[in-house]
Formats: sequence, C-alpha cells, structure tokens
Amino acid sequence: MMHHNIVSYHNSIASEITSFLIGHRQEISLIVHVVLTEMIEGIWVVHSQFLIQRAEGGVDMVKSWIY
Repeated sequence: MMHHNIVSYHNSIASEITSFLIGHRQEISLIVHVVLTEMIEGIWVVHSQFLIQRAEGGVDMVKSWIY
C-alpha cells in the first residue's frame, strides 16, 4: 500500500513542475530529484525535493514536499 501511495504521489507532483522545466529548459544544466524516507513515530515519511542547477550557476530548490 505504501509503495502505491508513493507512486501516485510522485505522479501528481511531476505534473506540477513540468511547465517550469519547459519554460526554463535553456537555462537548466542539471536536475536532481532527491527522495528521503525516514520513520517518525512508526510512520514512514517521504521528503521529496527537486534541485535545479541553472546554467549560469546557482541552485534552486523548486519544491520540497513532505508526504
């Protein structure tokens, strides 16, 4: 059940960043998707972050979710 929830969750957030990536693709040199899981009081918590490396330098964290 947890696996299914994570897949559905990531499918939903992917659509949120698509327009951003398309609009800025000439400026982007690297995209990193970081997913961290940890157990807090018996519940698995998923932290999902998209880090964008801009071509001219600097890193933007597009979004950080806690699921």
